[in-house]
Amino acid sequence: RYVILIAESCATTRRIKEIILRAEGHDLQIASDHEEAADLAMSKRPDLILLGLEMPRRGSIELLRELKNSPMTADVPVIAITTADDETGRQEAKESHCDGFLSKPFEAGELLLKVAAHLRPGTPSRRGDTFGR
Repeated sequence: RYVILIAESCATTRRIKEIILRAEGHDLQIASDHEEAADLAMSKRPDLILLGLEMPRRGSIELLRELKNSPMTADVPVIAITTADDETGRQEAKESHCDGFLSKPFEAGELLLKVAAHLRPGTPSRRGDTFGR
């Protein structure tokens, strides 16, 4: 079973992701802010991180850079999730070595395909080329 960290400030969006991923048998770590997400990422070292780019307090991009620059989490794939019209967030995520991107709103199947692609080593998405919707 894979461990997935959901870092999302919106309780409703967080719960939707949780329901979809638990139904697939994944173990989940849940964070509602960046400090909690950073702590869980460093202590639990999940197999995948779903990072909401609209989280308050500390910039999501700053957290992404911190995760990608840390030897503890550099190789953990991160999928950035934000609204479809957030081109700035998408570009900053790419520049910060994000491994993939998913636009809200998304369908359950779309989330599951993106997650599965990043959890299977050796697939094209694992190499960081899943920025298409």
